[in-house]
Amino acid sequence: MTLRHLSLGSLAAACSILVLALACGGKNSSAPTTNLAGAWIGTVSTGESDLLLVMPSGGDYRHVSSSMFIASSGNLQISGRNLTGTATIFPRAGFPAPEVAGTLSGTASSASINAVFNPTDPTKGKTTISVVPDTAADSNAQLPGLAGTWLSQSNRNSSREDLTLTIDSVGAISATSNSGALAGTLAQPTDNANAFTVVLNVTPTDGSSPKKFTGAAYLREKATQLIINADDGKGFVAGIYTRQ
Repeated sequence: MTLRHLSLGSLAAACSILVLALACGGKNSSAPTTNLAGAWIGTVSTGESDLLLVMPSGGDYRHVSSSMFIASSGNLQISGRNLTGTATIFPRAGFPAPEVAGTLSGTASSASINAVFNPTDPTKGKTTISVVPDTAADSNAQLPGLAGTWLSQSNRNSSREDLTLTIDSVGAISATSNSGALAGTLAQPTDNANAFTVVLNVTPTDGSSPKKFTGAAYLREKATQLIINADDGKGFVAGIYTRQ
């Protein structure tokens, strides 16, 4: 099964393929607690990547697969090398599948995060995945540096259409797509940190109610690539954008 076949009946199997970028742990350690803040990356058997961002404070994280078929968000806490946390897995916005909540357990260090996702509903199945620091992620960033035009091709975003975003020097976002108009904001809660918060307001062209997505964004490849990932509590919107 691939994530493209995710459905109400197959969500349990999909949970066993991938959803967070985290995997099975080792023994407890009395080593000093590691700061997990930053970007992480992992590769799964299908060849796609798991892209994970841990925010600079508090342990909140966002994850999305590079195929843009599934994403998750939650919170990570570490004591020594012991990792615990919460997670919710989301399908793409508008996809007929429910979100899946659960907990995380495992180990972590500055070199890797290793954990297992334990769904609250045991029929969904556990999953184990692994990530290491993303060396392609920028080490620091400033909000004005995001200003410009960004393009995401249809196979690199959850909307499955070519998207162009315009971002101004204070983080205002605007875009128009076949499915609706988008307006939003980016903010930088920690100076110089390559971790931005994002709010996206989508007004669908089909006349349905506007939707608000909140999430995070970060830069890769020397500020030429922007990862955006947000959810509304039911589904996610995300994309890999290239600077034009």
